[in-house]
Amino acid sequence: MTGFRDFIFNYQPKDGITNPVDYPYMIIARYLMTFISMWPKKSVVYHSKRAELRARIWLWVQKFYHLLLCATAFFGGVLYITLHKKSMTFYELGHLYISLLMMACTFSRITTLCFNDEYRVVAKDFVTKIHLFFYKNRSDYSMQTHKKVHMISHVFTLYLSGQMMLGLFLFNVTPMYNNYSAGKYKSGGLKNSTYEHSLYFSWPFNASTDMRGYIISNILHWML
Repeated sequence: MTGFRDFIFNYQPKDGITNPVDYPYMIIARYLMTFISMWPKKSVVYHSKRAELRARIWLWVQKFYHLLLCATAFFGGVLYITLHKKSMTFYELGHLYISLLMMACTFSRITTLCFNDEYRVVAKDFVTKIHLFFYKNRSDYSMQTHKKVHMISHVFTLYLSGQMMLGLFLFNVTPMYNNYSAGKYKSGGLKNSTYEHSLYFSWPFNASTDMRGYIISNILHWML
């Protein structure tokens, strides 16, 4: 327990590291940002033009996949509101409006960051030139500043990552728990009600009262 607490609140940069991307908080950031094609990868020497072409194609597939996923989810939510606005409660409608605003924000991030070469240039310069790692040996004060900023960055990255994972978990588990506590998973438990969802989309199948449709939509919600 002490080691875990020290890793979170008292982790100091180790000697022997020659690149800031080898710090734990940078590794976490790299994995999370690579998943959405936002990590500024360094130039890679490919063994053949075919390998380079495959890498470029895969990068563009990732970009358009996230763009298409976000756009589909947004319009699916808008369509659901259009069709079911009169039958939705104030809570459900407000929840869906907030979700749509978050999707719109995500869409703007994808278009302005994932598809923007200028962002990648700036991010790459930060990782390879601007990071305090490259200035820590100039003086004792530089080293102290580097350690302080390193500690803040480490804790803040863990905090944001943990908050994001916990938020994702609670966002999807809360409606599942509400359905369970209301007895909706039992045979005949729905009666005149419907399943509560974390997201509401206009699916081509019945996800409101059919258990199989609910399970499929719930899995898709977790993936989103």
